[in-house]
Amino acid sequence: MDNRWCKAIYPDFREICDFLARSRDRLWTAPAAEVAVRIAKWRRGL
Repeated sequence: MDNRWCKAIYPDFREICDFLARSRDRLWTAPAAEVAVRIAKWRRGL
């Protein structure tokens, strides 16, 4: 697939996607609802 148009139109988006791909072992990603539950649990523990 030719994605040159994506790189030309959305260079910042492509850069962040590449960063996330390289950092997948260091970053935690989850659906927003799961993140909200974790934050709520963390805040109750403070």
